[in-house]
Parts: sequence; structure tokens; C-alpha cells
Amino acid sequence: MGRWRQSARWGLALAAILAALWKLSGLLPEVSPGQLATAWHRIPPGALGLSLTATATSFACLAGYEWFASQQVAPGRVPVWTALRVGAITHAISNTLGFHALTASVLRYHLYRPQALGIADVGRLMAMVAACLAAGVMATMGLDLAWLKAGVPGLVIAMGFLLLLAWGLSAATTHVRLSSAWPRIDPTRMVGVLMVGVLETAAALAALYVLLPDNVGTTLVQFAPIFIGATLLGIVSHSPGGVGVFEAAILAMLPSHPAELLASLLCYRVIYNLLPFAASSILAIVALHQQRKGSVRRWVSPDGSLLVQVKARQSPDANRMTTTATVGCADPEQLPLLGKYDPIGLTN
Repeated sequence: MGRWRQSARWGLALAAILAALWKLSGLLPEVSPGQLATAWHRIPPGALGLSLTATATSFACLAGYEWFASQQVAPGRVPVWTALRVGAITHAISNTLGFHALTASVLRYHLYRPQALGIADVGRLMAMVAACLAAGVMATMGLDLAWLKAGVPGLVIAMGFLLLLAWGLSAATTHVRLSSAWPRIDPTRMVGVLMVGVLETAAALAALYVLLPDNVGTTLVQFAPIFIGATLLGIVSHSPGGVGVFEAAILAMLPSHPAELLASLLCYRVIYNLLPFAASSILAIVALHQQRKGSVRRWVSPDGSLLVQVKARQSPDANRMTTTATVGCADPEQLPLLGKYDPIGLTN
């Protein structure tokens, strides 16, 4: 069953890529480099500024997801700014490189090494972030369709339904059996997650919408299902960043003015993907280099009552390492357990 499921998934991905190539092969001969350059220069500077602002808002929300998930999975172990930084870095890099499950997990594992987050912790954190993203996208789609179908009354009803759903999900996680590893989330935080999710999705699609030509003939509310559908196709295709598939889906659903639309899509790729990718790559390299210069290791007992922290820093002459060990113990009776978390012989 697992083999058939994997084959079906890769078959669907291949079909999406082939469909995108077919669409682009029929479109590109109609757009000359001169038309594309002219359309690129016609993008107003104000639209570029709005797109950059929307991009920053989207990544701020993604970083907020990371902080929220880290506090649920490893409460008290991950500083706020560390979680925000790691969240922004992992999303920027994995969104561009693709294969999100692989790239994001590897990045998180190495960037969270000073906080002693293991593979299981990283897996739970990624699952929670993915759940937050999915909830935000579904909430945005629900509100958008309600607005399109019934206007303000439909929007109010949809918002009430989402609040009720948030309360129900919170109650469900609260009554999960005690042995479950899934964190409990109170209703207020669940509502906050949905609000941040709607803001993140709206900011991501606004980053592209403000770059579209004025004669595209669609409003922001009408553009939302097109953007979300193209994004999902890009995810399913497993192509790096959904490149090609995302653009082909947008061009297929907005067939008019291909040169202007293609220029807007290329500009969106630069603003939403390449710029954050370049900045995050530099931040990741700096963070990993600092870890090597001053590595920190923590060993925590299962009940959280015992903490051993070891800091190793290289001396100025680069010939020896200076190691400092700190032991925190909430219960003195737990001190004999130190030997279990003492891989370098601190208790000898």
C-alpha cells in the first residue's frame, strides 16, 4: 500500500510538471525578450515597495508560527529571538530549494542544536508549523469564498464558524490521552493561530497581486483562490519552490496580457523567494559558524528537573578549547542522575 501511494504521489508530481512545461512551451514563443523587458520596467516603484512590505509581513507571520510551535513542543528551552530567526531562515531557504520536509528538518536540527532539540522534537515542531499553515490557508479560503458568495453576511457567518472550530479543536487536543505527544492548545491561542494564518496567506498573495498589471481584470478576493490553487500545485509537484508549475497555473487561469503577467511573476520570484533566500543563507552560515566557534550542548532529564549545559569556546591562539560546564538542578535528589547525562565525564 505504501509503495502504491508513493508511486501515485510521484506520478501526480510528474503530471503537474509536464502540464506546466506544456503550458509554458506554448506561451513563451508569444513573448519576446523585448516585450518582457518593457513589461518589467513598467512595474511601478510603489508596487515594488508594497510587495516588499507584504513579503516581510508574510515571513514575520511564518517566524511567529515557529515561535508558537517551539513553545508548545519545547517550552522554556528556545529563546524567542532564536525561534523567530530559525523560522524565517528555514522557510526562506526551503521555500526556494523545495523538498521542504528534507531541507527544513536538516536546517532546524542544526540551528536548534544549542537548544538540544532532538530529531523527535524537530519532527513535532515541523508538524505543528505545517498544521498552522494548513489552518491558515483553509481559514483564508473559507473567508474568501464566503465573501464571494454572500458578501458581508457570509463573511460574518464564516468568521463565527472559524471561531467555533478553533474552540472545538482546542477542546479536542485538551482531552487527548495523557500519553499523547501532541501539545494542548488553549482556545485563545488557537484563535490567534488562525488570525495569524489568515494574515500570512493574505500577505503572501498580496505580494504578487500588487505587482500584477492594472488590466488583469481580477480583484484581490477573486485572485485568492487562483493564488492558493497555484501554490498547492507547486507543492504537489515537488519542484524547487514550485518554479514553473506555479507560474504555469497562474498564466493558465489569467490568460490575458502574458508578457505583463510573466514579468510580474518573475519580479515576485525575486522579491518573495530570491531576496529572502540570499539573506537567510547568510544568516544561516553566520549562525552555524558561531556555533562552531562557541558550541553549546545541553542535556536535560526527561522530567526537566536536571540540566547540564556545556559551553566550548576556542582560545585566541586556536590551539586549545576552553570548556565551561553549568549544572542546574531543581531537585537535589536528582543530582545522582547527572552521570546519565554526562557524556564528557563532568562528575569525575
